[in-house]
Amino acid sequence: MKTLTHKDFVTEFAGDIPYQSHRGDGFEVTVEPCLSGYDVTLYDSTQNIVGEKFCTEEDFVPLALLSALEMANKKVADFLAEQP
Repeated sequence: MKTLTHKDFVTEFAGDIPYQSHRGDGFEVTVEPCLSGYDVTLYDSTQNIVGEKFCTEEDFVPLALLSALEMANKKVADFLAEQP
């Protein structure tokens, strides 16, 4: 799998709150703002959360975004490695 970058995500909205989403084959990974940086969540094809949400816990936005992208890539790679 190629490494995801910010360009691979599209902006979507949950009500008035924007978040970033990338859909792949059988999964969706989201990056959404939270009080401590960004939450990264991986969903399977039935929209069930895979594993736990990850919070970057970083207040400095550029570092939080880098951390979120790294975690998104790790979660996707781990998920795809477990698939038959």
